[in-house]
Amino acid sequence: MFQGCISAIVTPFLDEPKGFPEIDWKGLDDLVEWQIASGIDGIVACGSTGEAATLSDSEKFAVIKRVTEIVKGRVPVIAGTGTNSTKSSLEMTQAVKELKVDGALIVSPYYNKPTQEGLFQHFATVAQSGGLPVVVYNIPGRSVVEIAPTTFRRLAEVPGIVALKHAVDSISRLVEVADALQGKVAILAGDDPMVHAVYSVGGKGVISACASVFPKMMKSITDAGSQGNLAAALKQQIRAMPYIQGMFLETNPVPAKTVLKMLGIIRSDSVRLPLVPVAEETKKKLQTLFAGFADE
Repeated sequence: MFQGCISAIVTPFLDEPKGFPEIDWKGLDDLVEWQIASGIDGIVACGSTGEAATLSDSEKFAVIKRVTEIVKGRVPVIAGTGTNSTKSSLEMTQAVKELKVDGALIVSPYYNKPTQEGLFQHFATVAQSGGLPVVVYNIPGRSVVEIAPTTFRRLAEVPGIVALKHAVDSISRLVEVADALQGKVAILAGDDPMVHAVYSVGGKGVISACASVFPKMMKSITDAGSQGNLAAALKQQIRAMPYIQGMFLETNPVPAKTVLKMLGIIRSDSVRLPLVPVAEETKKKLQTLFAGFADE
């Protein structure tokens, strides 16, 4: 259902020195159109890259609604509706269903530190009652807990769970997860350095933070991988690596917004507290890295 290069877009904000900027709706419209013109295979609205954790429920609903209105069915839209509360995740998923989104990205509950049984019940509840195809989002770096391969084996049998966004930078764990899923659930890379590796175990693509900044370059990896040309996918992965590493010099999406403004894609690099703009040293590194950059 979901495959190729799916871009996890930023949420553009207006300039605001106090740390609580308002959403730049015109900037969001322009960003979505630019993404589609770049040939992206799908869009995630209100994921980690979209600073969903600092958006109110009404703002998240409004952003997802606006994205679906701009996209007009040209590519799949996945809504980031997961939180650390199963009830709120379920309610938000049910709410955005009316917007005709194509799926829901449900993150592992952060802060709560649920057991593996709790993780299973969380995802199964939203998949069975939320009304949308679910992409399970495994990101222990942000959620503290990691979904175990044994839990993936159980989740693969739950109707409504169609894909996994796997944000774990480990080849050995990726192999274990692929073995647990047995091809029943599509694996999508959640870490941009792992796209080639995901294709090597039969995966289907990436939900990419970096694609919000250089979609064509990230898509060159997935295009090769989707054609079964792992050698070409590796070549494109290597080509993209310096830029991918630049995107994670500080917490995502702060460098992404810095570069998007630098490239003239968005008007402001504002983020919401507790995130802050990149340090001056980081900005200089990004300016050097992306000097003369062309996404091709």
